[in-house]
Amino acid sequence: MLSKSEQLQKNTTKAEKPKRLKKCHYCLERSIPYGDMRTFCIENNSCIESHNVKTKKKEKAKAVKEFNATDKKWLKKQARYWCHKYIRLRDQHLPCVSCNLYYTELNTIQAGHLKNDGNHAMIRYHEDNINGQCVRCNMHKSGEEKLYEAGLRNRIGNERVDYILSIAFEVKDYSIEELKNIIETYKTKIKALD
Repeated sequence: MLSKSEQLQKNTTKAEKPKRLKKCHYCLERSIPYGDMRTFCIENNSCIESHNVKTKKKEKAKAVKEFNATDKKWLKKQARYWCHKYIRLRDQHLPCVSCNLYYTELNTIQAGHLKNDGNHAMIRYHEDNINGQCVRCNMHKSGEEKLYEAGLRNRIGNERVDYILSIAFEVKDYSIEELKNIIETYKTKIKALD
């Protein structure tokens, strides 16, 4: 058995393993690597520069996603954005559909739904389903569905509310052209309001 001093000496004099040569991803020559994951040789300045350019391109691509006219997910987000923007502008002078209070700086307007847009795709962009609602009712009180429906019946009438509720559970998958039309429709409506 080794004494304590011998154990310490043995641990400190441990020979370091020589670094293995790895192939550089840029010049394809074998050298001592700089990194573990994406290796490049540190002696060659062109490899370092090409590595920096490549990482900057990746960061830009992540930060700024370019417009893609065939990306359905992106078009759905855009359609939702323009639809909600129109509703907020349309209802900014009306009281909250649920609590009937006017908006203040603390209690700003949001686009609230009678039936949420996640589960009811048929009425996702229907203007009667979306109305101005205060933050307190929409966010903190989970939409206040019963008060919302009562306020909406007073605002637009029973027939239109019953129509929304009758078509709410129908299945709808929007095509790319339909989404583009929805975006353009709401953009023109916003211009008309201004």
